[in-house]
Formats: sequence, C-alpha cells, structure tokens
Amino acid sequence: MNRLLVSALAVAALATVSGAASLDLSYSLAPSGSLWLYDMTLSVDTTSSGWSSGMGWSWIVFGDVPNNETSPLADFAVTSGFPIGPWGQLASSSGGHDGPTLLFDGGGNVVYWVPTSGSDTVSWQGTSAFEATPGSLQFSELDNEGGASLDNFKTMTQVPEPASLLVLGGLVPFILRRRRAR
Repeated sequence: MNRLLVSALAVAALATVSGAASLDLSYSLAPSGSLWLYDMTLSVDTTSSGWSSGMGWSWIVFGDVPNNETSPLADFAVTSGFPIGPWGQLASSSGGHDGPTLLFDGGGNVVYWVPTSGSDTVSWQGTSAFEATPGSLQFSELDNEGGASLDNFKTMTQVPEPASLLVLGGLVPFILRRRRAR
C-alpha cells in the first residue's frame, strides 16, 4: 500500500509547471578524517523564471541516481543537526529516484520548504565516504506546491572550499618563501 502511494505521488510529481522557479543545490567538500565533509546549500533558482510567494518544494533527493541504483551518498550522515529548514529527519528514497531525502518533519509528516523570498536558502552539513567531483552529483525535487517547478536529476553545483581554507592555502607559498630565505 505505501509503495503504491509513493509510486503514485512520484508519477504525479513529475508533471512540472514550466516557467516557474525551481531549486539549485550547491555544495563544497573538505576532508574530515577518512570521510568527506559536505556543506550543502539549497536555494531558489530564478535563472529561467521568477519566484513568487507560496512556491514550495518537498521530497528533495540529493546524490540522486535512477532505477534502484546505489546513491554515491547512501552513507550520508547529517552532522549539523536537525531541523534542516522544515525537515526534521533524513529519509531515503528508492525506486525511480535513489538517495538521501528531505521529506518529513520530526513526526513523519510530509512538509514543504516555502521560502519567504527568492533569496532564502537552507543549509546543512554531513559526511560521506564519497569524494564528489564537479558534475558527479545530481538532485531532484519530487513534490511541489504554489506553481513551483520541479527538477529531475539536475546537476548539483560544486563550489570552492570556504574562503578561510583558500586564504590558508594562499599563505603556503609565502611561508615556504620565508623558510627558504633563512
């Protein structure tokens, strides 16, 4: 029964409203012991159309792969704590979309992220053994409301590590140069 309901919702959710805002999911990663620490940011993508009040998204599958394949982020563990936006737990999708999923509040109810502006974001951190390379991760939104568009296997955007790490990396040549001068 639940599998049938999930399948019916997935089929209904694939019908998108064209010309409306969708989402973008960006991430950076850094080594964290034997794992990789991911810093994820979900934002409204208004490149093709504008955002309007009341647009909402749910059933966000990240590290998404099709047809019962194993997600490269199947071992993803949230380290930043909950809630993540309106979501109170990390679920997992399988079937046509497979991967870690933001769908439920802490009580198991389906909830939507309904941004209050087109510049709102939702951020979280977590670890995985998978070292992503640019273009290697995808995500999908499988449920929407308020005229929002859905994405189906959209490429996640890898961004550089946080600026503080870049500054430290920029100091290395200076430190080495001073060491050689002695």
